[in-house]
Amino acid sequence: MGQLTFQANLGGAVNLVGPNTANTVSFTLPSADGSNGQVLQTNGTGTLSFGTVTFSQVYPGAGIAVSTGSAWTTSLTAPSGAIVGTTDSQTLSSKTLTAPTITNYTETLYSATGSTSINLTNGTIQKITTSGSTTITLPSSVSGKSYTVIVSYAAADSLTWAGGSTLKWANSVTPTPTSATNKIDIFNFYCDGTNTYGSIFGQNF
Repeated sequence: MGQLTFQANLGGAVNLVGPNTANTVSFTLPSADGSNGQVLQTNGTGTLSFGTVTFSQVYPGAGIAVSTGSAWTTSLTAPSGAIVGTTDSQTLSSKTLTAPTITNYTETLYSATGSTSINLTNGTIQKITTSGSTTITLPSSVSGKSYTVIVSYAAADSLTWAGGSTLKWANSVTPTPTSATNKIDIFNFYCDGTNTYGSIFGQNF
C-alpha cells in the first residue's frame, strides 16, 4: 500500500494513501478548478469533475407522509380542515364519534332571563330565569336531539311553552309550573324529527 506525501511549509504533511488491494485504480483530475461550493465528483469510470450537489426527495404523494425513520411510506389522506392534536385545546364541530368512552365530561350550560327562544347552539342545558309572564319557545324537532331546560322562578311568574302541535306532553297535559319565588323546575325534551316530547325531571326544587 503506497503513500504520497505532500509536505506543508510549517512542518505538517498531507498523505494520500493507496487502497489495500491488488487492483489498479486510476482517477483523471479535472483540468480546471470548480466554482465556489462545488465538490469533486466522479462519473463512475474514474473521471473526476467539479459539480454542484443537488438533493432530491421522492415524496409518497399528497397527504400526510409517514416516516419509518429511514424512509417515507405511503402517505395518509389529509383532513380537509384543521388537524386535531391529542394535547391541544380545540373546538370540534360536525364530528361523528362511534362507541367513544367519555369520562368526566361537561355539557354547556347557557343562561337567559325572561321569554326565551331555545337555541341549542348555545348549549344542551339551558337555565331560564323568569321575569314576569315568561314564554319559552322550543326549536324545531331534529331527530336524535335531546336537551334540558331548567326554569328558575324569580317570583310567582306564569310559564308558557311554545311549540305548537309538535310539542307533546304525557297524557296531553302540560305540566303545571311551580311558579314560586326561588323555586326551580327541570324539564327534559327528546326529539324524533317530527315531534318534541317533554317530560318532567323534577319540580319544586
